[in-house]
Amino acid sequence: FYDVILMIQKSEKIGKKGDPQLYRDAIRYAGVLFAVTHAPQYIRIVADYFVWWECASEADKVIYDEFLFTRKTASGKPIFADRFVEWIVKDVRFYLGKHAGVN
Repeated sequence: FYDVILMIQKSEKIGKKGDPQLYRDAIRYAGVLFAVTHAPQYIRIVADYFVWWECASEADKVIYDEFLFTRKTASGKPIFADRFVEWIVKDVRFYLGKHAGVN
């Protein structure tokens, strides 16, 4: 497991935009580990990703790899897109409060 986790972590930080191919390789290994350790809910996530990847057009793949895989922080470092969204939500909740309503 440790090597797969390291691969996923490195895929986020390598280069200016991360390394999507390393990420795909890592989750291929993770899918096997999920199967061996009886984690069917995670196998489904991996399978859905690869079904999308194999069905995506070349343009979709380029857009994903170049623009959607990672986002840049204020300091210019790449982070996974979902982490970027989580940080924004955290900041909004910090400034507005968790239960702020629309005015």
